[in-house]
Amino acid sequence: MTRLNAILVVVFVLSAVVQLNDPDPILWLSIYCTAIAGCVAWHLGRLPLMGARVAGVAALVGAVLLGVTGSSGADLSGITMGWSMNSLASEEVREAGGLFIVGTWLLLLSRQPLSADSGS
Repeated sequence: MTRLNAILVVVFVLSAVVQLNDPDPILWLSIYCTAIAGCVAWHLGRLPLMGARVAGVAALVGAVLLGVTGSSGADLSGITMGWSMNSLASEEVREAGGLFIVGTWLLLLSRQPLSADSGS
Protein backbone atom coordinates (compact mmCIF):
# COMPACT_ATOMS: atom_id res chain seq x y z
CA MET A 1 0.00 0.00 0.00
CA THR A 2 2.96 2.32 0.60
CA ARG A 3 4.02 2.14 -3.05
CA LEU A 4 0.51 2.76 -4.30
CA ASN A 5 0.25 5.72 -1.93
CA ALA A 6 3.47 7.17 -3.40
CA ILE A 7 2.13 6.69 -6.92
CA LEU A 8 -1.09 8.46 -6.00
CA VAL A 9 0.83 11.38 -4.51
CA VAL A 10 2.40 11.87 -7.94
CA VAL A 11 -1.00 11.51 -9.63
CA PHE A 12 -2.57 14.06 -7.27
CA VAL A 13 0.31 16.51 -7.75
CA LEU A 14 -0.03 16.24 -11.53
CA SER A 15 -3.79 16.65 -11.22
CA ALA A 16 -3.29 19.79 -9.11
CA VAL A 17 -0.85 21.25 -11.65
CA VAL A 18 -3.34 20.68 -14.49
CA GLN A 19 -5.94 22.63 -12.51
CA LEU A 20 -3.89 25.83 -12.72
CA ASN A 21 -5.59 26.70 -16.03
CA ASP A 22 -9.07 25.61 -14.88
CA PRO A 23 -11.87 28.19 -14.62
CA ASP A 24 -12.16 27.39 -10.87
CA PRO A 25 -8.60 26.46 -9.86
CA ILE A 26 -8.88 27.24 -6.13
CA LEU A 27 -11.61 24.65 -5.60
CA TRP A 28 -9.78 21.88 -7.44
CA LEU A 29 -6.35 22.76 -6.07
CA SER A 30 -7.79 22.50 -2.57
CA ILE A 31 -9.34 19.12 -3.36
CA TYR A 32 -6.12 17.66 -4.76
CA CYS A 33 -3.97 19.28 -2.06
CA THR A 34 -6.23 17.69 0.55
CA ALA A 35 -5.58 14.32 -1.09
CA ILE A 36 -1.83 15.00 -1.18
CA ALA A 37 -1.85 16.02 2.48
CA GLY A 38 -3.78 12.86 3.35
CA CYS A 39 -1.24 10.69 1.53
CA VAL A 40 1.71 12.38 3.21
CA ALA A 41 0.06 12.28 6.65
CA TRP A 42 -0.73 8.58 6.21
CA HIS A 43 2.88 7.90 5.21
CA LEU A 44 4.08 9.70 8.33
CA GLY A 45 1.59 7.75 10.47
CA ARG A 46 -0.26 10.96 11.37
CA LEU A 47 -3.42 10.73 9.30
CA PRO A 48 -6.43 12.03 11.25
CA LEU A 49 -8.73 9.11 10.51
CA MET A 50 -12.02 10.94 11.09
CA GLY A 51 -10.87 13.88 8.94
CA ALA A 52 -9.87 11.53 6.14
CA ARG A 53 -13.20 9.74 6.36
CA VAL A 54 -15.19 12.98 6.26
CA ALA A 55 -13.16 14.30 3.33
CA GLY A 56 -13.45 10.95 1.53
CA VAL A 57 -17.22 10.76 1.95
CA ALA A 58 -17.58 14.41 0.91
CA ALA A 59 -15.58 13.75 -2.26
CA LEU A 60 -17.65 10.66 -3.10
CA VAL A 61 -20.90 12.53 -2.50
CA GLY A 62 -19.57 15.33 -4.73
CA ALA A 63 -18.73 12.82 -7.45
CA VAL A 64 -22.22 11.34 -7.33
CA LEU A 65 -23.91 14.75 -7.29
CA LEU A 66 -21.77 15.95 -10.18
CA GLY A 67 -22.67 12.78 -12.07
CA VAL A 68 -26.37 13.18 -11.36
CA THR A 69 -26.66 16.93 -11.94
CA GLY A 70 -24.10 17.17 -14.75
CA SER A 71 -24.81 17.48 -18.44
CA SER A 72 -27.14 14.83 -19.73
CA GLY A 73 -26.65 13.10 -23.03
CA ALA A 74 -22.94 13.75 -22.83
CA ASP A 75 -20.64 12.82 -25.67
CA LEU A 76 -17.90 11.18 -23.63
CA SER A 77 -15.61 10.46 -26.57
CA GLY A 78 -13.47 13.51 -25.74
CA ILE A 79 -12.65 12.57 -22.16
CA THR A 80 -9.22 11.19 -22.96
CA MET A 81 -8.53 13.24 -26.07
CA GLY A 82 -5.83 15.66 -24.93
CA TRP A 83 -5.55 18.02 -21.99
CA SER A 84 -7.98 20.69 -23.09
CA MET A 85 -11.65 20.96 -22.19
CA ASN A 86 -13.46 19.55 -25.22
CA SER A 87 -16.92 20.11 -23.78
CA LEU A 88 -18.62 20.86 -20.48
CA ALA A 89 -19.81 17.27 -20.32
CA SER A 90 -16.32 15.80 -20.66
CA GLU A 91 -15.03 18.26 -18.05
CA GLU A 92 -17.75 17.19 -15.61
CA VAL A 93 -16.95 13.53 -16.13
CA ARG A 94 -13.25 14.19 -15.48
CA GLU A 95 -14.08 16.18 -12.36
CA ALA A 96 -16.42 13.46 -11.07
CA GLY A 97 -13.73 10.88 -11.76
CA GLY A 98 -11.16 12.92 -9.87
CA LEU A 99 -13.50 13.29 -6.90
CA PHE A 100 -14.19 9.55 -6.98
CA ILE A 101 -10.47 8.71 -6.92
CA VAL A 102 -9.74 11.22 -4.14
CA GLY A 103 -12.68 10.03 -2.05
CA THR A 104 -11.99 6.35 -2.50
CA TRP A 105 -8.29 6.71 -1.70
CA LEU A 106 -8.87 8.80 1.43
CA LEU A 107 -11.38 6.24 2.70
CA LEU A 108 -8.95 3.39 1.99
CA LEU A 109 -6.15 5.22 3.81
CA SER A 110 -8.41 5.80 6.80
CA ARG A 111 -9.06 2.07 7.03
CA GLN A 112 -5.39 1.05 6.76
CA PRO A 113 -3.38 3.06 9.28
CA LEU A 114 0.34 2.79 8.60
CA SER A 115 2.07 0.79 11.29
CA ALA A 116 5.74 0.32 12.02
CA ASP A 117 5.66 -3.25 10.69
CA SER A 118 3.98 -2.43 7.36
CA GLY A 119 7.23 -1.46 5.60
CA SER A 120 6.63 -1.45 1.85
